[in-house]
Amino acid sequence: MWFRYAAGSTTPDQALVWAYGTGSSSPQLWVRAQPSQDRLYAWVQTDTGTAAVALPDATSTRSFGDGAWHLMTLTRSADKVSLGVDARTPVTVSGLTGSLTPAQGSGQQGVRVGSKLDDTSVFDGDVDEFRIYHRALTTAEISTVAGSTAGSSGSYPADLPALWWSFENQYTGAKDVVRPAAGPATPDSTVHCGHGFVRGGAATVPGRFGNALAFDGSNDAVDLPYGAATALGSADFTVSTWLKYSATTASPDQVLVWAYGTGASERQIWLRAQPAQDRLYAAFETDTATTVVAAVDGSGEAGFGDGAWHHVALQRADGQLRLIVDGVTLGSAAAPAGSVTTGDTYAVDGFRLGAKPDGTNPLTGSLDEFRITRKALSADGLTTLRTQNSLPGTATSTWLPFQVTTGAEFGRM
Repeated sequence: MWFRYAAGSTTPDQALVWAYGTGSSSPQLWVRAQPSQDRLYAWVQTDTGTAAVALPDATSTRSFGDGAWHLMTLTRSADKVSLGVDARTPVTVSGLTGSLTPAQGSGQQGVRVGSKLDDTSVFDGDVDEFRIYHRALTTAEISTVAGSTAGSSGSYPADLPALWWSFENQYTGAKDVVRPAAGPATPDSTVHCGHGFVRGGAATVPGRFGNALAFDGSNDAVDLPYGAATALGSADFTVSTWLKYSATTASPDQVLVWAYGTGASERQIWLRAQPAQDRLYAAFETDTATTVVAAVDGSGEAGFGDGAWHHVALQRADGQLRLIVDGVTLGSAAAPAGSVTTGDTYAVDGFRLGAKPDGTNPLTGSLDEFRITRKALSADGLTTLRTQNSLPGTATSTWLPFQVTTGAEFGRM
């Protein structure tokens, strides 16, 4: 991150960044400016060890508080942790083991810039271009970033960071994000750790691959928080799952997936089974228009409600919205341009599986292997996914295999 501020010998400690936790027993990462000691100080604490790094200011100013922009970098590479400013020789300590974000933790929080997580050690200055990379940047890359021209977009590596706050265009609150209540959970198998909250006592049952999650048609559901992994924007995508349920022409509509908003004027994606109309039915609304697609069941059953497993995929691909069942495209329509999420000011939810956000249209049946993939899968890719439950590459941003549920939320939720 870039930072600038003014400091003297009596200026209090100020947090540049703080992440994950506080207290002596919690994994955490933080960097403070400590003008009274004329240094930046970093603390990295995992589930098995700690690393403390002190970087003194060798100039005549206090803790780099000269009112000019400085680039701060904190890097972990294997067992080494390095703290540097402006690509000068960093201070490095070694011997750190363990994870900053263990899979099972208690009370872990996210990342904050400008203060501790409890609102103390507040930074009095400016920050810019805060980035987290899922790799250690090289010395050459850091030097190039440090040499960026002021006012430019910066000379950053070509690969995008895992987290990037650019602070452009004065956007400080684009969405009123609805945060689901905590509760029992089912894990996400991607690196994004977007675990799902299990509602109403939905339980695992034998599935298409391993276990699946059964919904009782009353109050069962799964909620996925809104975030970078679930915000599909204006790009192509594929949302897929396995469905098994039993229905007749008298059965009510039942929701498989619902995302973002509800109502005629809000961006949204949803997929319903409509046995009375012998079909699966999907809607897709962006900031410009709405389209719908239907997949009619060509068998003698009602809306694929034959009690057997069916693979269902909804994708936006090359300007088309496609509804694919068991590898066959049964419905398609022109997809409207624009974003299904970005830039809205409504109260935006994430994904809900098994019911509408208000609890209506509940599913009586089972879902398995729910995935959000941030590209339009090819026919071969869909076949591999359907037949082998395998999807190479890194485009999958959410994968709920429903192998287990837990009695409490996961630490990284």
